[in-house]
Amino acid sequence: MHLTLAATPGRYQAFGAKAAATVLAAAAAGVGAVTAAVAVGAWIFAERGYTPSRGYGLSLTDPATLRAGVGTVIYFGLVALLAAGIAAAVRGGAAALSTVLALLFAFPLAAALVTDATWQRRLHQWSPTDAGLNIQATTGLAHLPLTPWTGLAVLAAWAAAAAVLGALVFRYRDA
Repeated sequence: MHLTLAATPGRYQAFGAKAAATVLAAAAAGVGAVTAAVAVGAWIFAERGYTPSRGYGLSLTDPATLRAGVGTVIYFGLVALLAAGIAAAVRGGAAALSTVLALLFAFPLAAALVTDATWQRRLHQWSPTDAGLNIQATTGLAHLPLTPWTGLAVLAAWAAAAAVLGALVFRYRDA
């Protein structure tokens, strides 16, 4: 960290550059993963007789599949931004990892333990993981707690809050 701040004394700029590099790396990995998943999925469909000539197909030209694919890449980037913000705020690697995993999985676990359907739905709506993953749904959209893009916006709000917190903590503490 001392070398980063020596090269770029502006702490907001240093944090922004590190966060941007993290988000871009995650998004690049997401592009590769989505492309490979669609290709393998299309191959498996074809092997089992689910072909476009029979009314089935898996292609990024399909609007729902394209939304799910692009949304998944954005999801990867937002989770990376969330993690970067938390890592900057808590500073220690183990503490950052524990905090990020707790945040990502606490809401779904709580929703599984709650018996009230209203509270289960609320927890799924507030969860950065569950809300964000709504973007991957291509069928049954009416049964989701949030629409796909609204769910991704919930994750974006969590990521933005974590990034702002991380930037502020990074700005006002020692290196």
